[in-house]
Amino acid sequence: MIEKVINKNKLIQLSEERNISRYRISKETGISETYINNIFNGKQVNPAVSIAYKLAKYFEVSIEELLKEE
Repeated sequence: MIEKVINKNKLIQLSEERNISRYRISKETGISETYINNIFNGKQVNPAVSIAYKLAKYFEVSIEELLKEE
């Protein structure tokens, strides 16, 4: 079965291109900084749909752009 997981490399790319810190992402999305760090560090690869939606909305990209198949 193919599973979709968060693409941490895409998140890193988006945050670096826009010069946005993990702290700022956390504060502006309402997602805890620990959870954001876990996504960026690959410890949390399968977040809830609501988290993926918040991140996609924040970076103004589609959810599909933030996910990859595994």
